[in-house]
Amino acid sequence: MALPLRASPELQRVRDQLGAAVGAEAAAKVLFEALDHHGGSLPCGSREIAAFVEGPLRAAIERQLGRSAAERVVASLGPGDDEAEVTVLGPDAGSGARARSLTPAAGFLCDTTVGSRKGPVRLIAIARGGRLAERLRLAVGADDVAVGVAHSPQQACDLAYQINASMIIIDGTDIPPGGEDQFVDGLGGLPSDVMLVLWSEGGPSAERLTAGLEFCSLRVTVLDRREGVAPLIDMVRAQRGG
Repeated sequence: MALPLRASPELQRVRDQLGAAVGAEAAAKVLFEALDHHGGSLPCGSREIAAFVEGPLRAAIERQLGRSAAERVVASLGPGDDEAEVTVLGPDAGSGARARSLTPAAGFLCDTTVGSRKGPVRLIAIARGGRLAERLRLAVGADDVAVGVAHSPQQACDLAYQINASMIIIDGTDIPPGGEDQFVDGLGGLPSDVMLVLWSEGGPSAERLTAGLEFCSLRVTVLDRREGVAPLIDMVRAQRGG
């Protein structure tokens, strides 16, 4: 399903300025970590975004790049006048359809042609909500990734065919109701070239899910959320590089 894009132009601008200051790879990891610590929905409005920059974002930059870098980068994050333009992609676009341009408030994004893997990496997050997808989309950037949300494994499998997805991420911290068996049944028909990733904090549920998928000959890459977002960002960016 299409993911409503709730990032404001101001937050998009912060992302762009951060990328210019520290590079795209470091910006993606820092911004995702900051959004994760922020929790809840994406910050919105000048005051909330300013508090986010001075709080979670400054702390994430300091943890990853050092205090002096945090001071320099935060000082460089100022207001601007440009409004980013994004595009919308979803199952309703149809095979071969061209997504239409929209302003950031409007929707799900990908600047590419459905039915081809040229352009941004197309990935699907399986979760009850859209937080992982939102954060990945904003952190990695519209030029590199288009993210959709599926609220069930079967929906993810159907959407993978419709948008020619290259990666499906199971959010182990926001699993849809239904138990581990639904993943084995719902993902059994995935295209063989779709990468399947479980991003979780481990535990019995994750172990059962991994064992069930592997028993059905579904190869799954398990990433430990407790080790930070860097491995997940690296994997997404590697898909783009490929």
